[in-house]
Amino acid sequence: MAAWVFGAVVLAVGVGGTVLLARAAAVRWAAERAGRTYELPVNYRAAVVRTAGAVLALTGAVAVALNLPYGRATQPRTVMAAAPHPAPPAGRPAARPARPSAPREVARPAGGSLAELADGTRVWLPPQYAGPNARKVAFPLVVAYLPATAPEREELYPAFVRHTARGLADPFVVVVPRDCGADPVAAMDEAARRYRVVAGRDARAVLGVGPYAPCALRAALAHPDRYRAAVGVSGTYDGGGAVTVPTGPVPPGGRPHVLLTTAATEQRQRSAAMRLLTALRRIGARVRFLDHVLPQPGAGSARRRQLALVSGYLTEEFAAPKGPGGRVRPAPPVRRVPVRRPPSAGRDPVRRPAVAAHPLDRKPPHPPKPPVPVKPPARPKAPAAPKPPKPPKAAKPARPVKPPKAPKPAHRPVARPPEPDEDTTG
Repeated sequence: MAAWVFGAVVLAVGVGGTVLLARAAAVRWAAERAGRTYELPVNYRAAVVRTAGAVLALTGAVAVALNLPYGRATQPRTVMAAAPHPAPPAGRPAARPARPSAPREVARPAGGSLAELADGTRVWLPPQYAGPNARKVAFPLVVAYLPATAPEREELYPAFVRHTARGLADPFVVVVPRDCGADPVAAMDEAARRYRVVAGRDARAVLGVGPYAPCALRAALAHPDRYRAAVGVSGTYDGGGAVTVPTGPVPPGGRPHVLLTTAATEQRQRSAAMRLLTALRRIGARVRFLDHVLPQPGAGSARRRQLALVSGYLTEEFAAPKGPGGRVRPAPPVRRVPVRRPPSAGRDPVRRPAVAAHPLDRKPPHPPKPPVPVKPPARPKAPAAPKPPKPPKAAKPARPVKPPKAPKPAHRPVARPPEPDEDTTG
């Protein structure tokens, strides 16, 4: 109890001394500043000394009050030493945790960026991914099984970019597994960790081209909870690349959305796609079939036209690119550099294609205007009959000549008789 009282007294004395010294320092400071008005010499040394004394008094009082035992016996603290780590055995270096290697850029096809991961999977980023307005925009993800070819010769990337530049599709992040047997789940997780992609099944699709089309269909039918849609481009789905269609009823949430497409010259692929379409519709799958696809003038081969239509189909099936907070935000368009053409070059085939627009195009070209009907030449008018001449006007009769007036007689003065009152004598 005595320690508590002593500590309270020391703290009160320290606080009181601090208040007095601080007040004295403030008064001294004000007096010195008031002397500056009259151009007197200024000396703040006394105010600084009083301020320092107030700080020391308060610090000492608090330190003395906190260090009192307050009736409890102090006990020495025991410091426990940390157990040393066991040293590695001689001759064997210490194992270091493995760090995932960063993706390595291998090419820049169609203005995008193609990077390769450590397991051989490649990821293609569209040109809009690096735009200044897309730093907070996430993109849908497409798993594409493509034939082995040089990145510059692959037709998937320019087809996607061209259709996006025309405003008919959204940009996608494309994941290309190293082969058909590789499970793309790890690659999709790695891409989702490193890049801005929309999470969830509604923004995922699988695509196969040529002999790799059955790989995409098998992955979609085996795991309908992973992909929103599946696309087969010019594939054969029987024989060595057979696609097993599940039997029995399929729940509504597990029905895959499938697109099958073939070119006009691919009759064998068309027959295989028709057989697969019949089998898929028996289980309630939503299937669309595009056949007889022709090359578009100025846009490349029929394969590139097919891939462009595929990007439009995936845009319809996918959720749009999303910004922060889950809000839908359209991806920024690619800047198109205008090309000067001579007058003899005719119309641009990109803006007005010669072939009919496909039903997948969301913005078909406007129909041509009907020709203006030509008016027949007007018939010449018959000459008008000459008008008869007007009869001459009759001459006015001459006015009669008035006789001259008689002259007036001259004025003569008349003598007036005198008045009776007038004096006539003289």
